[in-house]
Amino acid sequence: MKSNLLATFRRGALGVCLVGAVLTAGCSSGKKTAALGPSAGPVNSLQPQPDTSIRSRDFVVDPNERGASGQFRLTGMFWGRIVDVFDVTGTLMATDYVIGENIQSNQDYIVQTNAVTQRTSVTVRHLAGTEGYETAFLALDQNMTPVQDKGLSASELGPYSMVPRNSAIVLRFNDLLDQRFRSGAWRDSLNNATVNSQTGQLDNQLVKLQVGYPPVSFYEGRLMVDRNHGDLADYDGDGTQEFHPTRIVIANAVSLFDAEGTNPPLAVNSLGLPKSNTVSQPNGVIRISTALNGGTGQILLLRSAGGAAVSYSGSGSTDSTVVTKDVVRAFRTGGDQTVTGDLNNGFLADNLRPNIIGKLGVSLTGAVTQDPGDPTIFTVGGMSFNVTSCAKLPIVGDVVVQQIQGNTRAEVADFDVINGQIQNLKLRVVQPLDGVIVAGAAQFLTAFNPAADNPPCYLRFAPEPASAPAAGVSKASQVFLAFSEPMDPTTVKPFDTYSLQRVASNPGAKDFVIASVATNPELREFSIVPTMPLKHTNGNAETYYLRVAPASEGGPTDLAGNPLQFDLPLIPFTLEPTEATEQNGGLAFRFHKTSELALTPDELAGTASLPEFRNRQMIYNLAQEVLTPRPVTRRAIAADRDKPVPGNMTAFPQGVQTPLSPLGSKCQALYRYCDLGWTVQDETNFNVDIEGLAWAPVGGTVVSDSYTEFQMTLAHGRYLPDEPIDSFGFPIYEFSGIKAQYDGNFIDTPVVVHPKSGGYVVSQADAFIAESGTTMVPWPLNQNIPVEQYRYWTWRDTRDDTFQGGSQGSGVPLDIEYVVNGWAPGDPPKLYPGSQVKSIGLPMMMEFRCYPDNDAFGLNPFDISIAINTSARPNFRAFSTGGYNTANQPQTRNPDLQTTAVGGFNPGSTPAGLPTPGLDNVFYIGQVELVTRISVSHSIWFDSGFTSPSYVAPVVEPLPSQQPAGTQIVFAYRGATSIASGPDPNLAILNNADGAVLNWYGGPIDVTANGSAAYTNGDQTWKTNISQINGSKFFQVRMTFIANAATNQVPYIDSLGLSYRQ
Repeated sequence: MKSNLLATFRRGALGVCLVGAVLTAGCSSGKKTAALGPSAGPVNSLQPQPDTSIRSRDFVVDPNERGASGQFRLTGMFWGRIVDVFDVTGTLMATDYVIGENIQSNQDYIVQTNAVTQRTSVTVRHLAGTEGYETAFLALDQNMTPVQDKGLSASELGPYSMVPRNSAIVLRFNDLLDQRFRSGAWRDSLNNATVNSQTGQLDNQLVKLQVGYPPVSFYEGRLMVDRNHGDLADYDGDGTQEFHPTRIVIANAVSLFDAEGTNPPLAVNSLGLPKSNTVSQPNGVIRISTALNGGTGQILLLRSAGGAAVSYSGSGSTDSTVVTKDVVRAFRTGGDQTVTGDLNNGFLADNLRPNIIGKLGVSLTGAVTQDPGDPTIFTVGGMSFNVTSCAKLPIVGDVVVQQIQGNTRAEVADFDVINGQIQNLKLRVVQPLDGVIVAGAAQFLTAFNPAADNPPCYLRFAPEPASAPAAGVSKASQVFLAFSEPMDPTTVKPFDTYSLQRVASNPGAKDFVIASVATNPELREFSIVPTMPLKHTNGNAETYYLRVAPASEGGPTDLAGNPLQFDLPLIPFTLEPTEATEQNGGLAFRFHKTSELALTPDELAGTASLPEFRNRQMIYNLAQEVLTPRPVTRRAIAADRDKPVPGNMTAFPQGVQTPLSPLGSKCQALYRYCDLGWTVQDETNFNVDIEGLAWAPVGGTVVSDSYTEFQMTLAHGRYLPDEPIDSFGFPIYEFSGIKAQYDGNFIDTPVVVHPKSGGYVVSQADAFIAESGTTMVPWPLNQNIPVEQYRYWTWRDTRDDTFQGGSQGSGVPLDIEYVVNGWAPGDPPKLYPGSQVKSIGLPMMMEFRCYPDNDAFGLNPFDISIAINTSARPNFRAFSTGGYNTANQPQTRNPDLQTTAVGGFNPGSTPAGLPTPGLDNVFYIGQVELVTRISVSHSIWFDSGFTSPSYVAPVVEPLPSQQPAGTQIVFAYRGATSIASGPDPNLAILNNADGAVLNWYGGPIDVTANGSAAYTNGDQTWKTNISQINGSKFFQVRMTFIANAATNQVPYIDSLGLSYRQ
């Protein structure tokens, strides 16, 4: 349909063009011509709209070329605040007018925001038509903030212009747009293919707004023509001049009022653009395509009144990588002040503090009359309140909402008080404009005034309490609180700033109602949603308390960071006594101190502070009252002869070819913690991700080579070779090494970190000097790809303590460590004996699969050492490599078909080509590139207090969507039916999660001293769903923090709520 419309446009304007030609090369042989008529007036003058149903009485004449420009150009991009403009009499003069952020209330203006519609208005303190009015009106947009002309090229240098998240973007052009307003509707030359006739919204093909890192995700703001800037012309030939705009507006935030007036409809979005997390990269771009392309769906272009598309060569920055030849403007959005330094948290400046809004039930009584001169004005005989204790006098600007006939919102304009009663209430309808007011039920919206109002009236319960405003509350209630403007949801938190408590003051972890906080799309009403019904005993009317933290304690703020105008006092309410008994409990951790439960006598006496969460891999940030993991850190550590254990091995100068063989190879090799110079209990090196690996060429020389297919896999090794020798020079633990069956050498699930299709290109240009001083070459793992696409594998992972390896060995520390370090026997003591070594002591097993390749050379020998030179055992390597046999015949090895190590062929044997063993003690000199991306913390064992409780999902703040992009926190749980405690309660796993009590897997360091758990059903594994431990009297929590290694951002926990019921 749009293609036909496009063809119609072209035939009418430029002669006949084939649709196919339009969609490929376009048709540009001429321009539309018409009797345009004169300009409306001088540039920058204020002129009357010929059709005031456009919803603006006047417009500003912009510079333009009457639609006849030889180059239709984008001449500027700006941002500002979108408002409605009134004159001093209250007459609406302009709708959706974008003004400079600097416009504030002063001698010329009154700037205010409607508490219901959230639309900002500017009242010019002059009468329309006067010189003072015109001067003040024309100054409104003079200080819009320009956006620099920057593109997306890799060579483009920052900084980039910042666009506030809830601002409006203005695009200004040098000529009239094709869209025009005629006979009460917007029109175009394509039968309204580009513009909605009623709302003026533009098709998003004309102007695209994309966001993200990089900015490729489509963002849907309110894209519309600017009804307030342009000129008059007659391009439809009807003899009447119509208004043609010269600007386009994109309102980035969409209020409920805005959304209800859009067509096609838009979703409510009070936040606006997503926030930026760096000042050095763009995360937003405007795109205006200048060429049609049916294959990409670009069948419409923004055009001038004369039919010209936007000039690709004359509009500034462009993107030549797309077939639609886009004009672009790159920018960054506003961000949190703590991250990007942006004022107002990256939103428009806002000097108004938010208020708490009451939604009070009222009745409109008596006669209702409509003003014949202004149909939006209604006068009501009287208004009474449904709850007497909530009655108050209105003030001008309060709002009445009525749903008897539609959903009508009206502002209080005036009223009388006669004999203490509200009478002659004058209401001005603000939404919808044709709404009506009738006698009957209504809702009265008014701001909280602590000097005159009853605080419980400003809460709303669902279901309604038996005795309003705050008695007889159902145990199944949700509690609602409304605000006058969108609030920052990260500041409305269920245990810190907006909470239900069982005590009036100094609540502990057990005194909070475990609840989440929900909000509506406008971010103006927040509800407390308990995870379980409120705790209650039949016959009692228990008192609960709603607390909103005051500004002095970091209470809720609006988007710009402004605290509440008035603090809300603590509000008590009582439960309905006739409801059935509900027994439950919960724990709310706010991380404002390291010990929140005080479970032992010493803690109660203040002489001890025992953490509930193990803090060796995370940080109690008491200043911010959050838990954070270790920061993202990177380090490269060589497995080289400068380390004590590899330094004790024997160098093998000739090197080996495996695994880079043109005839194919499968090779398994390993690195142990001690090969990197680590000790087994140094927790700094637990949960480390492998980001890169490197190997050392013999002599430091590299021969360029290429393999089309090459795969790398990592896993924990089942076997842990230990190479001390006896008095005769032979290995003591000769069978401790890896075995011939490849799959049996993995103890956990292997992870492919470099796929087969990735191949491997070996180049001298990639050689580098490792931290040990040796020349090395990177393996292809994570090479030449963006960091966002890196693949990781976690070594020494403490999330799984179920597998145990190291059979036929000495355990850890390895005996070879005692030898090379000169340690006395038993000092340090063995952590794990042989066959019982857990992940922190197991090696990293590396598997390389090199596929046969006729174009490869295989001329790069690897620098290796031999663990001991009296025996090939214990085995450090298993391999199967192709070669030439004794008949000089090539023998290929497809690594995917190799299940057992069969060795290779020795070209230096006599005769050449004799087979070699598939197992040996070759140790590859190399380097491991590590990143700290994962941190793990375990809790104490919590006592639910119930014999057989059921659990629900925890409440965690911030929400996953509020965490830094690319980060997450993963929770796991396990249960126990009983806990055997140790003699000292300060060292018990029920009371203390310190690293001296709990080990890195969450178990006791010493069963005798710390106690032990009788796992439910004998199952000590961790569960991802807490309901899987139902029936467990005791439970333990594990938190895994996963950072974003690309941005170095980490997740955090502000609060954690755990709940359970009998």
